[in-house]
Amino acid sequence: MAAALFASSALADKFPADFKNHGLNGPVRPVTKGGITTFQIFDRKCSSVDYGDGRGENDCHNGNIRSTLIGPDGKTGVYRRAKLDADPGSVLEAV
Repeated sequence: MAAALFASSALADKFPADFKNHGLNGPVRPVTKGGITTFQIFDRKCSSVDYGDGRGENDCHNGNIRSTLIGPDGKTGVYRRAKLDADPGSVLEAV
């Protein structure tokens, strides 16, 4: 399994210059391939990492789903973030 994960990560390109993965992304992170970065969000694929500001909150607790790249200043970035309320079985798509 580790070899398969390594092989698939080797196929992805580096993020755009000076951008990095956001530490609060859930398990579905942005992927850059062929110079195009794709952001995907899926229901319940959230981050349970504590925000670290003492409130004891995280994206899963607050109902957030994010896919974010952070810029060189640590503040600006490129992202998709959503809180979705939809009927079970609904198909939502944003392009």
